[in-house]
Amino acid sequence: MKEAGKKGGLGILMAGVTVMGALLGWIAYADEIGTDVATTAIAIGNATNNVLPMDPSAVQLINLVRQTVEGVHNSSVMQELYGASTNVNGVAGADVVLADHFTNYCGLLDGPPCTLDPLLMYGDMKISSLLSGTVYDGSRQQAAQIYLSNLLDPPAVIGVANFNADMPVNVATLANSPKTKAAFVQAVSDEAMVSIIREPFANMMAIRMPPPANGSNPPGPSQMQMMEEVAMQRFMSSAWATSMTLPTTTPQQIMAQQAMMQAYQVWMSYQQYRQMERVEALLSVLALQNFRQQKATAAQVSQAQNSSAAANTSSSSSSTSGQ
Repeated sequence: MKEAGKKGGLGILMAGVTVMGALLGWIAYADEIGTDVATTAIAIGNATNNVLPMDPSAVQLINLVRQTVEGVHNSSVMQELYGASTNVNGVAGADVVLADHFTNYCGLLDGPPCTLDPLLMYGDMKISSLLSGTVYDGSRQQAAQIYLSNLLDPPAVIGVANFNADMPVNVATLANSPKTKAAFVQAVSDEAMVSIIREPFANMMAIRMPPPANGSNPPGPSQMQMMEEVAMQRFMSSAWATSMTLPTTTPQQIMAQQAMMQAYQVWMSYQQYRQMERVEALLSVLALQNFRQQKATAAQVSQAQNSSAAANTSSSSSSTSGQ
């Protein structure tokens, strides 16, 4: 029985029902991002008379990170607004979640055959699927995508209206249905809010995505791998600490080490600035929600007061008429 369930689950997965199933498909079309990164690389080279040009591998890595972030957003929005509520085999979203869990992420108490990998076990419901380690392989990437799908777009609680049944959705078709038009306008507002929540998770995923192999070059390290390596290669090395105290170590060698570490600190300060932008956006959303809630409450109080005043006026008029 369970084996049949696993086969069914595999069929569902092959149908491609994941929020970010089209993630990599967006990368080929991210021309604006590539142009921006290339322009920055040229500017850096010109500013240093090409003494300190950006490495091509660094340009590729920055491109990949930014394209992955946008891919997460674009694929998620498309799935939420236009994705079918059931896949091509007619399987409901809740059944997809169950089949996926018992195919790839079930645990010891779920019975065999389940994964013994501690990271993938319950990987569809643990944030460690996103945050553990410094690089994703295929299984990790899928677990991260499915975790984010279960978190932000659960089948049981639809946060954004879906318009798959109204396709093609455009100005002409929406104008013919005031109800659908109002729902679509609300969905646009909902997506604007959800994107702020999705952005930090998209970045968490993007910095763990390794650049693909390029010709004879193997897949490069992810941005997180590089950050961890630089952060740990000296502090975690007793050999490096010893080398700094050797009589043969020159002041120039120590200064070179300090310069490299300072360059890393500048890079990290820049990353922290971008991270704080995302934190500010999240805090602003909380303030916005509070503002909207206050306005909604005030409107309800005003409506209740107006209704009460109208009722009192009507009652007074009836009494006067009766006299």
